[in-house]
Amino acid sequence: NSNSTPSQSTASAPIEMSGHAVPGPAVGTNGGNFETGCDSGCNTGCGNDAFIGGGCADAKCGCRRLGHGRKHRRDVGQEACCEDACVESSPVNTGFVDRGYVEGCNDGGVYDSTGGGFGSKICGKMGGLFSSGSNSNYVLGVGALLMTRDYEDDVRLSRNDAGDALRSTDADMETMGGFYSTLTKRNCDGNGLQIGYWGLYPGQSNASIDGPMVSTYLTGFDSLAVAPGPQNLLTYFDSSDSHQIYRDNEIRNAEGGLLRNGGSYPTRRGRAGTFVLLTGCGWFQFNENFGYSALYDAANPNQVDYQIANQNTLLGFQIGGRNELCVSNRLSLVTGSKVGLFNNFISSDQSISDSNGGFAYRTAAGVDDFNYMNEKNDVSMLGELDLGMAYRVSNRCRATFGYRAVGVSGIALATDQIPQDFGSDVGQVNSNGNLILGGGYAGLEFCR
Repeated sequence: NSNSTPSQSTASAPIEMSGHAVPGPAVGTNGGNFETGCDSGCNTGCGNDAFIGGGCADAKCGCRRLGHGRKHRRDVGQEACCEDACVESSPVNTGFVDRGYVEGCNDGGVYDSTGGGFGSKICGKMGGLFSSGSNSNYVLGVGALLMTRDYEDDVRLSRNDAGDALRSTDADMETMGGFYSTLTKRNCDGNGLQIGYWGLYPGQSNASIDGPMVSTYLTGFDSLAVAPGPQNLLTYFDSSDSHQIYRDNEIRNAEGGLLRNGGSYPTRRGRAGTFVLLTGCGWFQFNENFGYSALYDAANPNQVDYQIANQNTLLGFQIGGRNELCVSNRLSLVTGSKVGLFNNFISSDQSISDSNGGFAYRTAAGVDDFNYMNEKNDVSMLGELDLGMAYRVSNRCRATFGYRAVGVSGIALATDQIPQDFGSDVGQVNSNGNLILGGGYAGLEFCR
């Protein structure tokens, strides 16, 4: 309503805030104009990073937000806060919604007060943590993962007369594909809940070495035998036609926790940033199978397999944070980190079997077979780093992409269970290994 008559002088002195000057309220028909906020009398609050509160033609438009959760209120035309105007902030228009999509990220910094979208304010009376409706919103994220693994130190397994060698890391899956999904609920005050799942499901990786004269580096096979015979196990591994190895693993992670609004801040370029805290529980599972075989066509049995099956199941508590910084009206820089302390329940199975269905043994078949099952509990730590970008396609959808690194200590790796001497040093679980993953992700997030 551009024909209304101003009630105050046309401008006031700048006000110092956050280390730089912010214009005072220029008088307009809507009772004040703070940069992009309340400039048309149609939005329900000031959209600039530094201000919240107010309404159309409301003299209180331009409430100044403070870091301790309170706000100063200014009347139109005044150069400073009212002396008695420090009041508790209401949960309305806090600017913290759907995992930190904050004011300043939408076009022009002015919010659509209907709520629900990326860069939109969700206004109204705030409900409880588990409330639903227009006072809270939900964000569903789905995407793909492509990661690599840092493998263990090489374990030398076999050699031939030509000078070739077979090592445990020759069975390298290189890249591992998977997916992730998250569901987040946020209230007007920025607090909420988040659950998530991601997994990597690669196939099996194989490697082999052929003759002439393939032999093994491992010791203690001469103390084991296979039926019928008995036949010394070392004759298979030192006289076979070829040796083969295989490896497969599966990695899964699930977590849930409470989100806590950590605050917002402006940059020197006037862009907005927010920080969100996370506390919750996590579950992580790493399954790895490794096999080492000797193939001897002229013998009976014609194949002997040494197999290891490990399962690490971690359950514990973790804390973390997520920072989101607006680069432009649509693009945000997203960083995050988590660290947790976990109990690792480990099960490790080892066996040596032959193509006839029997197990290798020491003195007699069925008496002291090489077929071991062991369990152990240990302490593990898990950490995660995330660096990415988010591009707002619309108020209901945005694309995400970036890099993620995950490290886990106190893990039982399959090849760490290979004994130094198969004749005596068998049956103890070694959980001094580390698992390090790194790779990219890309996905979409949908806001309701």
